[in-house]
Amino acid sequence: MNPATERMQRLALWVACSSAVAPVVSIAASHILLGAALAMMLVARSRPVWTPAWPPLLFFMGWSLLSLAASGDVWAGLPQVRKFYVLAALVVLATLVRRLEPIRSVVWGWAAAGAASSLWAGIQFYGKWRRSSGGDFYLDYVADRVTGFMSHWMTFSGVVMIALLFVLAHLLFARRSRKERYLLAAAVAVMSVGLVLGWTRSVWLGCLCGAAYLIWNWRKLAILALPAALGLGFVMAPPSLKQRAVSVLRPHGERDSNQHRAVTRGIGWQMIKAHPWFGVGPEQVARQYKKYLPPGTAQIPDGFYGHLHNIYFQFAAERGVPALVALLWCVLASAVLFLRALGRRPPPAETAILHGAVAVTVAILATGYFEHNLGDSEVLQLYLTVLAFGFTAAQRA
Repeated sequence: MNPATERMQRLALWVACSSAVAPVVSIAASHILLGAALAMMLVARSRPVWTPAWPPLLFFMGWSLLSLAASGDVWAGLPQVRKFYVLAALVVLATLVRRLEPIRSVVWGWAAAGAASSLWAGIQFYGKWRRSSGGDFYLDYVADRVTGFMSHWMTFSGVVMIALLFVLAHLLFARRSRKERYLLAAAVAVMSVGLVLGWTRSVWLGCLCGAAYLIWNWRKLAILALPAALGLGFVMAPPSLKQRAVSVLRPHGERDSNQHRAVTRGIGWQMIKAHPWFGVGPEQVARQYKKYLPPGTAQIPDGFYGHLHNIYFQFAAERGVPALVALLWCVLASAVLFLRALGRRPPPAETAILHGAVAVTVAILATGYFEHNLGDSEVLQLYLTVLAFGFTAAQRA
């Protein structure tokens, strides 16, 4: 390899790693960096690494195009075709990141960016609390929550959840100096507070499931402390936070999204029954949902109906059951590969990456029942990055 090509590949690697950190701060910057890394990779003639996730992903993309053609409104669905660009993150990072050092750098980047976004969310929360003096803080805040560096609280919570779990995996399983462990623990604590302030119940559930997986595999007896910690936290929480937690069972009318989520799942089921193979088409849920209201629905609750707030119903209703099967094939097959690699008892660095990838997958699947998290480019790109790192670690295990 000539020196110019080697320099180009080295530069492409660090640009790609920068694009992996950037979604926590700015998706626009991340897309620019991803495109630059891809261009450098092509100029350097780097041989692409096609991970086992690609066969189902290619099927998913192809079926999405068939669904688009069958919808009869190709122009409206083009934004979902443009989103295929984000999938390039998987091949770019799997191709360029072949060593562990760049992954460590991304972990520190996620720790710093996630903590900074959470600190900013704390400042936002304080401002909202000050402005709500004299009013009903719960009802005001649940409709206008903190967003950190993101544009929406769901996106903020989703990206911080991924960063927190991957950083926590490195805190528990990787060999670190005492100073590094303190820094990682501080980042995990700050991001945890940020997620609490985000009041996003689905992400609370996903993060709890991912953290439980990590703790169980770190120290099985330590899992016994988790219920006690949750109970203590609930007792010490302010009244509004307690209300948010119990709203899972006792919602505040339409202000909490429980009824809205139930209706969107019902809409999705009606769409799937009517169009099981190709769905209603990309971007058609928002345009057609009123035609598929569940029987007996007299009045739909307030809420956003641009998607179904559920990745399982969303992809099956929008693109057909085969598209959902392909997506689940990609996610679950990747997790099985990582678990098999863990069964070979790899070194601590690889173990941390593999456990982190499984924990994030568990969290994505749990959260996905209550939110269309993979519809967010920021969340999707971070998750693809985690998959790429997991495949690199599995090959080294």
